[in-house]
Amino acid sequence: MNRLISICTARNFCRVQRAKIPVFHTFTDSPAFRQNYSSRTQHVLPKNARDAQKLCNVKSLKFFASTSPGLEELALKELLSIGIKDIKINPDDTLIGGVQFGVTSLEDIMKCHLHLGTVSHIYLRASKPFLATGMEELVRKVSKLEFWQSYLSSQDGLIPLFDIRVTASKSRLFHTAGIAERVERGILKAMNVDSDAYASLKQNSDKDKERLRILVRIQQNQVEISVDTACTPLHRRGYRLQSGKAPLREDLAYAFLYAQGWCSKSPFGGLVDPMCGSGTILIEGASMASGLPPGRLRPAPFKHSQLWDPQLWKSMVEASRVRALECKDAQGSLVIIGSDRDTGVIKAATENIKRAGLEDMIELHDCSISDNPWFLDSASYNAHNMLVAVNPPYGVRLSRNKKKPKRNIHPLLSLYQTLGRCSNGAASDVNFGIIAHDVNLARQTGVKMKSQFTTRHGGLSVTALSTVHSRPAKAS
Repeated sequence: MNRLISICTARNFCRVQRAKIPVFHTFTDSPAFRQNYSSRTQHVLPKNARDAQKLCNVKSLKFFASTSPGLEELALKELLSIGIKDIKINPDDTLIGGVQFGVTSLEDIMKCHLHLGTVSHIYLRASKPFLATGMEELVRKVSKLEFWQSYLSSQDGLIPLFDIRVTASKSRLFHTAGIAERVERGILKAMNVDSDAYASLKQNSDKDKERLRILVRIQQNQVEISVDTACTPLHRRGYRLQSGKAPLREDLAYAFLYAQGWCSKSPFGGLVDPMCGSGTILIEGASMASGLPPGRLRPAPFKHSQLWDPQLWKSMVEASRVRALECKDAQGSLVIIGSDRDTGVIKAATENIKRAGLEDMIELHDCSISDNPWFLDSASYNAHNMLVAVNPPYGVRLSRNKKKPKRNIHPLLSLYQTLGRCSNGAASDVNFGIIAHDVNLARQTGVKMKSQFTTRHGGLSVTALSTVHSRPAKAS
């Protein structure tokens, strides 16, 4: 049975240490931040928000921060850094698929939506797992859950359209489509919604219309239902409307930098991405360095629920922008340079950077790796302890029309060697990080690196690697 663990326990400290994740502090850790955060977001809740808190006691709700595999420890570290203390983990100190936690106020869960960068979804548990061995039993028990009446918001007599996703294993209920239909029927019954009217609305609605995602997990006849608190995944920040081929997911780019200690108070002098593509690593890095939260461009969470409070969300976003300006003024200039030889993706990156509001922080160049201006003349930038972070091609999606390489030489070997050579030759105190599908190929850069985490991206297993220590200065 899950046990409640405080951030002050020695057990939690030891477990984080075992994970070998760099310990560093973000701008949210300081007492000044917490005091300013509270003072700037205090306001009188509108009547509908006060009514929602009466109907749905936030303190009684349990949430689950879902991540890509391998990013669970980073998500835990983020939750702790923003002051979330009610965290539950498995008895064997493992985190699988994410982190389960509780909050003390609506502002706390809004803070999670605003500041968590490694999390892809935040789910709300509809109830404790319950037993169901038959379809009609499932409908009856779902319809009796008090959660639907206290959480969902009815609009024009109809609740939002559902996107019900089911997984079932080792259970008498195994037909996923049938399970989804019964769960939907139970929710409609609980909300006293006419099923025919709902079916008509569902049939006539646009396929791209926002839907409320509901996860149903059945294992050994135990049913667990969770509701997504946002209509779109959290990794969709809102700035990347244009991209190149196989773009890096925003949450993975954030985790890549976060695992290396990149933040608003990090010791790095700047960031270089010589294969920036549509600019995801650059934008996430500039946002983190300036203290801008990942969710600032997203709409308010809890839409279609009685916890929806766009005024509170707007005030929190505005407060975060004020803090970011103060952080930027205190930090001074930071060198962030990106380049790519594809003119099309450079244009896409330019537009994405503008949407993110970071055009004054990021410098773009249309050139090859070796012609990146920082590699050519790093001394002119007067920046030390730079971080070179890159997500090069993985080499598994090469065109079938290309001839097979001779002597079993990897077709991307020269590319990876160029990355290592340029980074090593730029400065003695440069730090290097790479996301790679083939770890052995990444080692061909000639840079000594250690693994930060392994996850899935685009159906492939990828590993984030970075330098262990800064290299000693070269002999003159």
